Amino acid sequence: MLYLFLAGVLAVYPGEPGDWLCPGSPVESNHWAQVEALALEDCANVRREVLARVDLQARGRWHDPHGAGIYGVLERSQPRSLLLARTDHNSNDLIGFTFTDAHSSQYGAACTIRGCSQSQLFAAVLDDSDQYCNVRMLYCGRAEGCQPVHFDLHGQEVSVQTSPGGGKDRQRCMRPSSGMFAG
Repeated sequence: MLYLFLAGVLAVYPGEPGDWLCPGSPVESNHWAQVEALALEDCANVRREVLARVDLQARGRWHDPHGAGIYGVLERSQPRSLLLARTDHNSNDLIGFTFTDAHSSQYGAACTIRGCSQSQLFAAVLDDSDQYCNVRMLYCGRAEGCQPVHFDLHGQEVSVQTSPGGGKDRQRCMRPSSGMFAG
């Protein structure tokens, strides 16, 4: 396993296919969300789409529907994982992704996406689904109201787990964050 120490946070890069990349947080009480989804596309294209959304946001070619957050890439050297950051007026979050090739008996190529977003700030009571949306906005497709850059990633969420007080409301992802809650 490769370890990266960044801004006081230890991130673990996967050594085995399917490992989670959860960034960790320097504060004990924080919000997080772990999302597993299956995209009907090979993992190289899924990773390319996630990176395109992040990279093209700065050029105004992709817009995050969930508020005024700005995504950035912290680590992209591993072919099956990414470490990202997202900041806005009330949050500072780290997001880890792993991509594992899968196969759909109905469609052929598929990719298991595992995303984990974790606030780097002290958590208020509720997070307004922010951690969940941090992950979801980078892989959702047109059918869900998202705007792909290269690949319309058709698929479905397999599981969503959140911290206590964490939300997983898809509708919240498609409108600006309320800014009422930290983290």
